[in-house]
Amino acid sequence: MMNFAVATVAALVLAVSLPACAQSDTENDAETNAAEHVDRLLSPGENKVITGSTAEAFEIPGPREKRPTCVLPEASRDAEIVTVKGVNSEALSTVALGDINRTTYALQLEVERGDVPLYLVLNAINTALWTFDGAVERVEKVVVQQGLYEPAGVAGLPAEKVVFVPKRACIEHVELTRSGIVPSSKPDPELNSALGRAPDHVLSYQNINKVAVPSGEVLDPDGNDLTNNGYGGRSPEFTGRQSESVRLWHPSGVIEINPDEVVSEGHVVAYDVLPEAAGLQQLIDEGRIRKIGTGRHDHDRYEILKPFPRIPAGLSGARSVEFVLPAGIPVPEVARSHSVVIRAETGECIAGRLCPEYNSGD
Repeated sequence: MMNFAVATVAALVLAVSLPACAQSDTENDAETNAAEHVDRLLSPGENKVITGSTAEAFEIPGPREKRPTCVLPEASRDAEIVTVKGVNSEALSTVALGDINRTTYALQLEVERGDVPLYLVLNAINTALWTFDGAVERVEKVVVQQGLYEPAGVAGLPAEKVVFVPKRACIEHVELTRSGIVPSSKPDPELNSALGRAPDHVLSYQNINKVAVPSGEVLDPDGNDLTNNGYGGRSPEFTGRQSESVRLWHPSGVIEINPDEVVSEGHVVAYDVLPEAAGLQQLIDEGRIRKIGTGRHDHDRYEILKPFPRIPAGLSGARSVEFVLPAGIPVPEVARSHSVVIRAETGECIAGRLCPEYNSGD
């Protein structure tokens, strides 16, 4: 199984995987931008790790505000308290939380059988939709701390069992190291104080595939224990949304979720175009695009054959692609990503945040 820390860093530290021409500012502006991010949601110590041009590409919303107070419902005396921390997920959701132009990831939890009630505290850095199956009747309460990109959501549990708390209220998100971004290993005194005791289990993962709680065993989508053997022995045949091209970036593929079953404080809507590689595969399967080679910086290039509403979310950094638009077809919406739309007749870049660089020839 490939190291998905690389994929996570590429998604959050876009400058690491982008060529110089793909930066939104000049080299002279990079130091200024980096300085502006020193007091964002990541701590000064964490920002020090990413000083220079890598810092300016962080999409960290807003100035660093005062940390919210951690206020939690009381856990019953008999409840087993489990904290689950993750940076990212290896599965995509068919449902968008909040912004349809941002990737929502599916983080899958399977509740193991048992007699002791479970009180779960969950946190992931990216937009996370936590899905539950198994012995869900054991769940007494689920507390979801919002990630850096709000909101978060839960599927598979009734709304009365779910509570949301603001980002950073109870758990520090991540630590930045030279080798990548990892869940914070720091103690969570605010969480312990609000609970009145320390959690019985603290489960921490770089990327969450499917996890059994409370044991913390890592499962594949079919419920097999992969703690020891990993993915090395598997050679499944995947098609469509679960194709090998999708599994390359997201080994757990695409998780089908009913929007009506999602509990969230934000807007919930089914993707019309799936995010990232799954969206490309969807557009290919629907006959709306076809691959025609590679473009600038060896990014894949696709010809648009039929209209579609928007470029798949998350096609940035190493995952950026180029779309060639023939005359007579409407321009799809391009938001947030580094992918671009190029007019077939002239080669002019007409949609995408990197069009100035493309059209200047840099």
